[in-house]
Amino acid sequence: MIVGVGIDIVDISRVTEKLAERILSPKEHEIWTKRKGNEFLAGRFALKEAFFKAVGIGIRKYRLKDISFLPDEFGKPHIEENETVKKIREKHEFEIVHASLSHDKGTAVAVIILERREFK
Repeated sequence: MIVGVGIDIVDISRVTEKLAERILSPKEHEIWTKRKGNEFLAGRFALKEAFFKAVGIGIRKYRLKDISFLPDEFGKPHIEENETVKKIREKHEFEIVHASLSHDKGTAVAVIILERREFK
């Protein structure tokens, strides 16, 4: 059962390296350091904004760097489980985070779908 959907779009030209310190987790920062592209940074910002929109809480209680979206072996982003994610997951009753990210013509767009396996 789908319990939340979030989408965000980011203009890559408006993203600066200063944003990296505010939004990237240590693991994401390591990846970004190797790539050094604003496309990666804009994508992570879009994923995190879309995630908090899907949860429906905004980012007031959390920092964007408290969650990580890491690429799998094919490059598809997935959320890394940590204490912050676990706390959000339990409070808002979802189990699965589906993430999709795309870049085109100077923009990055992310979609997040939150799913619960059973109806409540």
